[in-house]
Amino acid sequence: MEPTKDGNAIGTSGHDFPWNNINFFAHSITADISKLEGDTTDMSQALLRSICEYPRLMLQHQFWSPFIHHNLYRCSQNGMAEPLGIALACVSAYVSSVESSFEFVENIINAQRERLVRDFRLSIDRPETCLASLHAILGLFEQKYADGGNEQHQEDSRKAAELHSFFLLKMTRCLCRVHKEALEGNDTSWSEWKFIESLRRNVFFVHIVNILAAKARSLHYDYFEPLDDDMILKMPLPAPESVWRACSEDEWRVAREYAHSITPTPRTLRDLINSSDEDTLDVSSLAPLTRIILESHKIRLHQKYEDSI
Repeated sequence: MEPTKDGNAIGTSGHDFPWNNINFFAHSITADISKLEGDTTDMSQALLRSICEYPRLMLQHQFWSPFIHHNLYRCSQNGMAEPLGIALACVSAYVSSVESSFEFVENIINAQRERLVRDFRLSIDRPETCLASLHAILGLFEQKYADGGNEQHQEDSRKAAELHSFFLLKMTRCLCRVHKEALEGNDTSWSEWKFIESLRRNVFFVHIVNILAAKARSLHYDYFEPLDDDMILKMPLPAPESVWRACSEDEWRVAREYAHSITPTPRTLRDLINSSDEDTLDVSSLAPLTRIILESHKIRLHQKYEDSI
C-alpha cells in the first residue's frame, strides 16, 4: 500500500473503493470548532441530519464504512454477521416502501430491533457478532431519527428512539467492560486490530449520536445520559485512513509504519482537546471522523458549562 500526499492510501490488492464515501458527513463540519458560543442546537441538528444518512449509504455495495472494518462485514470469510444483515434488510425495506406498506415495514423494523436488543447477551462470547449487533441497533436507532411523516408519527419515532437509547448505551457499556484493556491499549495482531478498531469507532459513534440527538432535541434533553466521558477521553482516536483501508496484514503493517513515521498527532480525545484549548491544534488537518468526534464532545462540554451557570 502506497500512501498519497494527503495521508490516504492507494490499495495494491485490487480494491478500488470511492474515497469520498468516508467523508459523507464532512460538509456539515464547521469551519472553526476551537470555540463554541451561544446555542449549538442548529449545529447539532445539521450534524445529526448528515449522520442519519449513514444507514442508507451502508446499502451501497462499494461503500466503505468509517465505523466497521470492511473485512468484518463486506469481505468476511463466513459472510456478513446475521445482526448486520438483518439491519441492512430492514433499512432496504424502509427505503423501498410505499405509503401503503409503510406501517407494515415499520412494524418489522421495530420487531427486529427488539430482537437484537433481547438476544445481545446471548452472543457476548462472540465478539464480532456482538459488534455487529451493536452496529445494527445503532443503524436502526438512526433510522428513527431520519423518519419523516406527520407530526404524530415524528413524535412516536422520538419516543421510540428515547426508549432504545437506554438499551444502546447499556449494550455499549457492556462491550466496553468486556474489552476494556484492549480498547485503551495497542493492538498487536491484524485480526485483533480489525475488531478493536471497529469497536472503538462504534463507541465514538454512539457517543456522537447520543450527544447530538439530545442537543438537537430529537431526544428529551432532561433524560440525557452520557455514555462514559472518562472512557471516551482515554480511548485512542481513529487510526489514519491509510491504516483503516488496509485489506491485508501486509498492507496494514506498511500503513502503520508510514503513519508512525510522519508528524505525531494527539493520541486520545483528551490530548486532542488539550491541544485545541492551547491553540496548538490545526483542526483542518484532522480527518473528518476525528473532527466530528472533537466537535461533538465540545458540544457536550459547552452544554455542561451552560448547565452549571
